[in-house]
Amino acid sequence: MEKVLESGALLNLSICSFAEGNRLMKAVAKEIKNTQISLGAKGQMGDFLKLQVGDDALNTIKNLVTGLLASDEIEAALWPCIERGTYDGVHIKKDIFEDEKVRADYIPILKEALVYNLSPFFKSLKSLVKDIPLVSTSIQK
Repeated sequence: MEKVLESGALLNLSICSFAEGNRLMKAVAKEIKNTQISLGAKGQMGDFLKLQVGDDALNTIKNLVTGLLASDEIEAALWPCIERGTYDGVHIKKDIFEDEKVRADYIPILKEALVYNLSPFFKSLKSLVKDIPLVSTSIQK
């Protein structure tokens, strides 16, 4: 995967091994399994659901992001995936982030590596939930 970051730097990542990806998936699942998710969805069956960004939704986003960033287990599982890549042609190691300009790209690199390496696992996730009916009583107008 090749991506130009907002800073203009070129990030190149390659997919990690199955064992590394599976370890990362388990670390992420462990971290988010107890996060209460609320997106502020309101509406009735037949209506389009309208998402309202309120305190519940913002807290959900905050809890997910901070949980992922604070997890030593996720960081340990993610680094083998990141170290396969290059940043502006330089092999990625932790010491490249000593440069404060590069450090500004640290979180975008984490995000890109996380999404790129986990997305193959979740491509068929919808098959697990496709037969679960939407319960209208859980949606309030």
